[in-house]
Amino acid sequence: PACGKLECFGSGTGISDIQLWTSNLSIQSAKWYKFIFKAKASVPFTIPAGYIKIMQNASPYTSYSSSVSKAIDV
Repeated sequence: PACGKLECFGSGTGISDIQLWTSNLSIQSAKWYKFIFKAKASVPFTIPAGYIKIMQNASPYTSYSSSVSKAIDV
């Protein structure tokens, strides 16, 4: 298990304006991973269903996430 903290000091205009990435995480075939996070904001917003993903951080940006998710009110 690992943890981290992400602080945003400015707002963006697009849903993908906040991205958390690492270059030292290996995703292995036929293994399950669980990504858990807590979020809070000074201004309420909603993360739409399907927008929280684990993806390759270079072209072709392969998604390794399940497509099943729900919207999250922050």
